Amino acid sequence: MIELDTDEKVFMGCMVSSFLVYHTIRQIYAYVHAKSQEWIPIGTVKSLHIYPIKSCKPIDLFAFKCTELGPVMGELEDRAFVLVDMATGKFVTGRTQPKLVHMECYMVDGILEVTVPGKPKVSVDLKKVVKNGQIVRAAWLMDLKQDGFDCGDEISELLCDFLGEKDHRLIFNKQGEHLYTERTCAPTDEWWDKNPVPKRRDDSQFTNLAPFLICTDASMRDLNEKMEKKISISQFRPSIEIEGCPAWDEDKWAELRIGDAHLECMAACPRCVMTTVNPDTAEKSGENQPLKAMRGFRVAPEGSMRKMYLDNPIFGVYAGLETKMELDREKKILIGCLASSFIFYHTARQIYTYINAKSQEWVPIGVVKSLHIYPIKSCKPVDLFAFKCTKTGPKMGELEDRAFLLVDESTGRFITARQKPKLVHVETHIENETLEITVPGNIKLVVDLKKVVENGRIIRASLFDNLQQDGYDCGDDVAQLLSDYIEEPNYRLILYKEGLYTERTCVPDEDWWNTPVPKRKDDSGFTDLAPFLIATDASLKALNERLDTKVTMRNFRPSIYIEGCLPWDEDKWAEIRIGDAHLECFAPCTRCVLTTVDPEKGEMSKENQPLKKLREFRLAPEGKMRKAHKDSPVFGVYAGTVKEAYIHVGQTAYARYKPSVF
Repeated sequence: MIELDTDEKVFMGCMVSSFLVYHTIRQIYAYVHAKSQEWIPIGTVKSLHIYPIKSCKPIDLFAFKCTELGPVMGELEDRAFVLVDMATGKFVTGRTQPKLVHMECYMVDGILEVTVPGKPKVSVDLKKVVKNGQIVRAAWLMDLKQDGFDCGDEISELLCDFLGEKDHRLIFNKQGEHLYTERTCAPTDEWWDKNPVPKRRDDSQFTNLAPFLICTDASMRDLNEKMEKKISISQFRPSIEIEGCPAWDEDKWAELRIGDAHLECMAACPRCVMTTVNPDTAEKSGENQPLKAMRGFRVAPEGSMRKMYLDNPIFGVYAGLETKMELDREKKILIGCLASSFIFYHTARQIYTYINAKSQEWVPIGVVKSLHIYPIKSCKPVDLFAFKCTKTGPKMGELEDRAFLLVDESTGRFITARQKPKLVHVETHIENETLEITVPGNIKLVVDLKKVVENGRIIRASLFDNLQQDGYDCGDDVAQLLSDYIEEPNYRLILYKEGLYTERTCVPDEDWWNTPVPKRKDDSGFTDLAPFLIATDASLKALNERLDTKVTMRNFRPSIYIEGCLPWDEDKWAEIRIGDAHLECFAPCTRCVLTTVDPEKGEMSKENQPLKKLREFRLAPEGKMRKAHKDSPVFGVYAGTVKEAYIHVGQTAYARYKPSVF
């Protein structure tokens, strides 16, 4: 709840009084003048894709922003690059060079990374590309021309070698640079048959026609029923794939709403030989499929549409962002009247928002794949559908994260799976103030936690950097069980309760990130550093692509596991929202030998993997971060709580991004 002083209350009162008339009249206006067609739910978004280089392999995304020029996610923009044959001045695409569909690319911090089969990765500094200012003018359909910045010799040589061609250049259409184009899309009446074609103008990058291409899963399945060899939607290269509607429902769409995005459909998408390129083999179909099958039932109806599209069959619909509202004279008068009562409210509100709100928007980044609590530090996790994000970490019922720790009774020094890998096989359950512990080869042992606290025997533990933290001794029976299990004498299990002495309050250091580090203080149980550790499925997959022996997320022991975002996206997160929970990120998670412990075998990797591989490409950047984190590679991000709330598996996660990576 926000506390307001007197001036703020007066300010808010003024805004409300000026806004009431505006809001009331606006509601009446919307009711009377709204379009007669109602919005009908047609399905859900099945997949989203951006193709940074025209004809390249898509980047599959959990979310992107619908902009006037097309899909954008961070630095990724759809069809921002295209290959050009300098001899002809024409675009080069998968139509003539099917191998292009195997070209992979990624962008981070102004660097384009391009990989083609059998060749080392090439990086292109796009800031230098724009600064160099070498413009190439290229032509595409109907010989319409469009400019782009030449991306340099190194990437040109890579792609020429890959294709077995000469004098091909990659060019870049940089948003905001106002490069020359003849390819502004202005729909004509012939694009649709019986329905009015919207009057609009759209610029885009190096797309065929429009900013967005939308296809449906049902139409894909209907087409496959007519073919002997099935194909996937990837041969049609949509930016948005919808599931749940009837087949060919997209032929009837005039407008689409997805969340707050409003798209206007403007044309059917006529298909060409690009659809015959198999994205797995990078070869064209010998039977000219699916183009041949579609020509049997999906050509445009006779009349103006057939004359326009000829024998090119239709699959999907083109759309642009709906941003403008056409007003007749009466509506303009009404809006003018409304403006007089609204102008003060709006201006004041904008100033208030500018001063008090963070500029970054919340971006959907993925969904919660799994949640975990580790009651005893280094023990086997308890996998949960939900837990509460509290100021000290995850909690669910009586389960609290890293509430217990094993320590040497004589020195207080803590011990984990770093020294005793078999600890990862210790299982725990807590219910009715009773801790149940099971270790391989022994019967379950029960500890009465109420008596543990009542007994009040405190042991002071020494953790990282010799910082100390107190815990209640859990008794002789469990001490004997765990000492025998790890084959070390005199080890005690201790329980941390909020309010006990600790020197381990986490205060972020400005050297932990290159970007501004949030000012905060966090206490937690016996965690390494922070209340929460968040990791992503995409980063795990990116790591496993470099490893001979794959690892699982259990090697990294996160509390929150996110899927759907790009690899290493977590390096850029400033804040996270999941449901009503609000977390603030404040440090990268630097990794140690614990990641080398196989959670199934309870043994360390003899090859020191995945730590060895991570050190090859995931060390902190040179400078203050490298001095702080040394040779400990980064995997995941630490966070603390801003707002406590429950979260659960399957929820969408949203992020606010930092200005740059780390």
